[in-house]
Amino acid sequence: MSFDSDITESLTDLFESAGTEAVLTRGAVDTDCHVDIIRGVALQPDGFAAQVSGDSIIIEFLLSEITTEPERGNIVTVGSTVYTVDSIAENDGYTVKVIVRKG
Repeated sequence: MSFDSDITESLTDLFESAGTEAVLTRGAVDTDCHVDIIRGVALQPDGFAAQVSGDSIIIEFLLSEITTEPERGNIVTVGSTVYTVDSIAENDGYTVKVIVRKG
């Protein structure tokens, strides 16, 4: 096995055992996946020195489950809670973190 396949296998095990089941909706296509929801994140807007904190929420996906990054406006459903993707926060090639808002 290679380093990349070892990392992917380990992350898959982690997301499947500790992640929360979710559905990523892109247009009419639903993708079942596992996510990590990170609440209360302090975000720093581009071009500003001050931090803005609030009810910021980041959802982390395993790229091997969803294939490509979610796009702005995609929907993430976790249980009965619906989130809308606003932007990509980070992509390390294994996972992708997106900034979302409820609704």
